[in-house]
Amino acid sequence: MYITKSLFVEYRKLPKLAWRKKHDPEVYKKIRKLETEEQEQHILQIGMAVESAVVEFFEKRYGKKALDLMPGLQAPVQQDADDPEDEDYYLTDTSFDPEKLMQNTLQAIKNEEAILYQPTFIIDNCLVRWDVMVHNDDGTYTLCEIKAKTSVRKNVTDDWEKKAIWEINKDLIDDMSFQKRVINRVLEQEWLPFIEKIELRHLNKSYIKDGELSLNLLLTNQEADKQRTISVYQRKKQTEKVIDDTLLTWVEIDPIVQQMKKTLVMSEEEFNKLSPRSGTKFLEYFGQARTDVYGTVMWSGIHHSNASLIQDLYYEWTHKITELSDDEVDMFNNNEQRFISLYLEAKEKKWPVLDYSQIEKEFAGFQYPICFYDYESVSLPIPFMDKTFPYQQVVVQYSLHKLYKDWTMKHYWWVFVKEWEKNVEQIELPDNEYKVWFESEKVVTGQYSDLLEEFLKDIWDDIDRSTFVVRHKGFENTRNKEIAELFPHLSDYLKINDATYDLRDIFSKLYYFDNWFKGSSSIKKVLPVLVPSMNYADILDEVVNWWVAMVRLKEMIEWAIEDREDMTVKLLRYCGLDSLAMVRIYEEILRSIWQ
Repeated sequence: MYITKSLFVEYRKLPKLAWRKKHDPEVYKKIRKLETEEQEQHILQIGMAVESAVVEFFEKRYGKKALDLMPGLQAPVQQDADDPEDEDYYLTDTSFDPEKLMQNTLQAIKNEEAILYQPTFIIDNCLVRWDVMVHNDDGTYTLCEIKAKTSVRKNVTDDWEKKAIWEINKDLIDDMSFQKRVINRVLEQEWLPFIEKIELRHLNKSYIKDGELSLNLLLTNQEADKQRTISVYQRKKQTEKVIDDTLLTWVEIDPIVQQMKKTLVMSEEEFNKLSPRSGTKFLEYFGQARTDVYGTVMWSGIHHSNASLIQDLYYEWTHKITELSDDEVDMFNNNEQRFISLYLEAKEKKWPVLDYSQIEKEFAGFQYPICFYDYESVSLPIPFMDKTFPYQQVVVQYSLHKLYKDWTMKHYWWVFVKEWEKNVEQIELPDNEYKVWFESEKVVTGQYSDLLEEFLKDIWDDIDRSTFVVRHKGFENTRNKEIAELFPHLSDYLKINDATYDLRDIFSKLYYFDNWFKGSSSIKKVLPVLVPSMNYADILDEVVNWWVAMVRLKEMIEWAIEDREDMTVKLLRYCGLDSLAMVRIYEEILRSIWQ
């Protein structure tokens, strides 16, 4: 068993998480919120895209080609990767020989190669694959750690604003500390110069692409393993703060590594005696019986804030809400106690529990036509279209259902399919069983702002009098704000935010409670309960969730899909169901309170 940086970091967070990574990878993926292979591939590709950009940056700076010491890294083994910066994923593949990779690395260092990409180091069953090493004039190397992030520092208040200018995040310090320790032990053994300098390269979120991509502006640099002083304005006065970005010493690292070697080979029963925790705030760890509604581990409604309390109860064999004593219930906060009470009431009645007056208050201010809309977006670390920045959720598809007071409905659904000359094409979806009174199905080419203009046209007659309903207000409102900032001629998007209602509030605020929601307020969980006739699985073939939709939209724009017409239909159907689902849920809520 190799001790890798990812294992070391997980062990430092909570030891049980590292144990699960080695022994129970499926549960580990659930804890890490890795739901599909498509999602895992996308995460891997994100990390590699940023690494490639940094390598290109150094090649241009030094005028020399980087030596790729892991040329097989892009091979099909990536299909099983769950972390783009995790050495573990290639260790099980026989085509990778870690010892040979290290010998190639050491030879490259002895040859004083200018830029090393993916060098490997192994000593005493500890394995490190660093991102980039750059040769210095004095014969040493600088380590360049690459992170596919827009921020690597903690926030600190400066002049009344929270700014990411404080110390480097603890996980990254642990990550680089372990790697530097392993590398320097190998270099010491080989009588080669030690590593002293470490740079941390990441993405600059303030960079907005406008024309040719500028790597100088896209990438930013932080120097690690240093202490420095910054000046911030707090409590109406200037304050000096010492930022400590120093790495862990070998005295701190080595005992942890030795402990890992002893404990990570234990059985779960043995390990639990030392460290029983699941290792995360996410509570899927407790989900072994969640297919049954009553008497199961319904902790998702109680959620993250009391993860440690729930774990304590779990290990004391309180696995069900129905088993909680009054004293145990009192340990939760007021909202969680309300959840427990509603759960027990709904269980006894075998019927949903509704707060009729609160629901009526929520809907009292709705103005018709009500515009139910949903965005689909593409988010990538490297901006791929003009007027976009790293990880921007670029809106490239929407579905809009307009519900009028007489209960007639119009539906507008659009998708942006490529960058080219502006063109709007009317299409018709075959076998659309969810058609409403009026349908407008179109595809747009040109700039992605062309699609945004079409959305304004669709709502323009009603923009000052409608209520806009979404299923995740924070997402849509943020997109609208970004659109108004990036495109001044589309500033009317801000009007939408002023009149937006989040349909999830009905369920997250527990005004409509049903145990069959399984503690969730997600539309995808609520819809099958309230509107069982609307079944996503029956009509969604390849596009089954938002991750897949995002990847397919990116591939469409980049011309990486052969049957574009078929994929266009699938994408439209996926997004169209999301907005229609909100309409049907809204109608069902009204029927429930009018009965």
